[in-house]
Amino acid sequence: MRSDTRWHVIPTTARACWISLALGIVAVVSTATQMVSAHDVAVLPMIALVLGVALVGLATTGLMAPRLRGR
Repeated sequence: MRSDTRWHVIPTTARACWISLALGIVAVVSTATQMVSAHDVAVLPMIALVLGVALVGLATTGLMAPRLRGR
């Protein structure tokens, strides 16, 4: 059984890349300030921080290499 459906990790348009970049930056900044103010490292904020950094990385890749969008 062959499926032609693929998972698209990098956003498909430049607008989606910019939105993903903005959301990733907001997630990273808000999580980092929450962790600094609490003086504690909990599991869920750490996961949110890692996912925010990954979102920023993928959005930046989509903006820097447009040929990778929608693949």
